[in-house]
Amino acid sequence: MTLALGAEGGIRTPTGLRPLRPERSASTSFTTSASKNAAQNIKRAFESQGLCRRELQNNFNLRNGLRMFSSNNKLKPGATQFQANIFHCILGATDLFLRLMFNVSQLEIIRARIASACARAGRHPKEVTLVGVSKTISSAEILAAYNSGVLCFGENRVQEAATKIPELQALGVQAQWHLVGHLQTNKVKPALEMFEVIQSVDRLQLAEALQKRAEQNKRSVEIFAQINTSGESTKYGAAPHEAVSLARELSAFSHLRLTGLMTIGALTRDTHRLRQCFRTLRELVETIAALHLPNVVMQHLSMGMTDDFEIAIEEGATHVRIGRALFGERQ
Repeated sequence: MTLALGAEGGIRTPTGLRPLRPERSASTSFTTSASKNAAQNIKRAFESQGLCRRELQNNFNLRNGLRMFSSNNKLKPGATQFQANIFHCILGATDLFLRLMFNVSQLEIIRARIASACARAGRHPKEVTLVGVSKTISSAEILAAYNSGVLCFGENRVQEAATKIPELQALGVQAQWHLVGHLQTNKVKPALEMFEVIQSVDRLQLAEALQKRAEQNKRSVEIFAQINTSGESTKYGAAPHEAVSLARELSAFSHLRLTGLMTIGALTRDTHRLRQCFRTLRELVETIAALHLPNVVMQHLSMGMTDDFEIAIEEGATHVRIGRALFGERQ
């Protein structure tokens, strides 16, 4: 299949070509049936030609190969005109390919569902941040999602993130990275080198390790406290009745900024029970905010995933962590 380059979508001639950048306006409408049909047709066209995850990775490898003579999507000094032309052509072609291969229709549907849930709750979609949970997802697919407009990603494991985040940043990806999985104290150092937000602070020992490393790095770290609102033993997090005391303890750390709470809803189809999990977290945020603790500004509620994010939005979620609905079933 031949990819045509032109002025559309931010692609220009080789002498002035620049890579596609994600649309940053949260108000863009993705709800028209025409756009959904177009996206689905594009995906079917690629599938009919046998272009799947393997081909997406091949194109990413080609894009990654540009790093031999480029840095952060810019040509290194001393490149010949021929190298410049090849660089710009490959950069534009791979950006376009990655953007088309991403399941755009799913992203549109998710944004439409977020907008509908906000409308039911009398909220604006701009109040909700979509966190693309990229656990086990390849760098190629993350780059494609980023080029399609996903600007915030969540990783569960520090070790896995260490192989992807630096690679993507070297390719010019300027996404915000959240750690949404359990963090061991011996992984604090690499975690703080990669993540802007740690959503899973659930115990004093971890907070002490984060404070010590942040102080050494002379930086402030944004954190969410993880609360186990479902009471399920398989989930991490402080118990709801411990949330206020945990917040008080966290407020004593000068290099940590507690800005919200995070929870994982109950594993159930009972919408009443799910709603109660999310409502409990919202009420805890309100209670802690009223205390006016130092280093604590309660602004965020991270709750809701693929199967329950609409209920979470109706109960006040500011961050929804979506993986399967965005990237498809994990391989």
